[in-house]
Amino acid sequence: MKSFNSLVSLIKSLSNEELKSLLKFLNYYSSKIEVSKSVELVEIIIKQKDLSVNSIQKKIYGNSNNFAFYKLVDRLNDKILEVLIFDSNISKEYYPDRVKVIFDLKKKLIQSDILSLKGLRDDSDNLCKKVIVKAEKYELYDIVMSALAIRQRFINIRKSQIELKRIQDKLESFEMKNKVVIHSQIIYNGIMNKISNSADSNSYYQELKKVIDELQEYFSVYKSSTIGYYFYFLLTEKLQIERNYFEAVKCLEKIKELVLQKSLYSANRMGTTLLNIANNNIHI
Repeated sequence: MKSFNSLVSLIKSLSNEELKSLLKFLNYYSSKIEVSKSVELVEIIIKQKDLSVNSIQKKIYGNSNNFAFYKLVDRLNDKILEVLIFDSNISKEYYPDRVKVIFDLKKKLIQSDILSLKGLRDDSDNLCKKVIVKAEKYELYDIVMSALAIRQRFINIRKSQIELKRIQDKLESFEMKNKVVIHSQIIYNGIMNKISNSADSNSYYQELKKVIDELQEYFSVYKSSTIGYYFYFLLTEKLQIERNYFEAVKCLEKIKELVLQKSLYSANRMGTTLLNIANNNIHI
């Protein structure tokens, strides 16, 4: 019953475009009995409400058949998940641009692995290089490391020790960057929770200064836009506590510059930045 309820929720979450893609995908294999039953189940869930599992089974099979029905549910669930990652669906406007890039790069990693397994290692390697360039630009260091690991396997087969050492050094470098960015996010979220839940800035002011110092050091070393975003936001908070609103203006402009970069941009981040600029102007 739980798997069926999950399937209903999944189908109801689909956009009109995704639903059309799903039905086209299922109908493409309509000669197969189980797929035609999948189409029937989707249409029942879309068009009819408050049907019991038992009545749906009778509608599809002519009688109750729990075993066959829940196998159908699992197969349909898998098909929907497959449809969700079609290029035509993940490129829709309801996903932010940065999220679209993440989806695309993760798909390319799978494609690279497939090419490698087919013996097309040069093509696989070239695809990985493209993934690395774009992922680094967006500070997606986990994806960079995955692509480097695929390249490392390929280079290991070619037994190029110099290139292998270069890849290993890059892996270690990006692993450190990834750890620092994750740690920065953790300490940023920690202090932001305290700020949100505190009535008096004195209760978190000293800790805020320590976090700012730590983030400033990371930012100066790693030049990460993500860390810079955290650093300048907290520095703005500190300056506003100190009523130094004109210095806060400079920080907020830095934040706006960072948020406009592709590696950071999202509507939510830009909205938050503009609200903080407006709030600071009110104080001035």
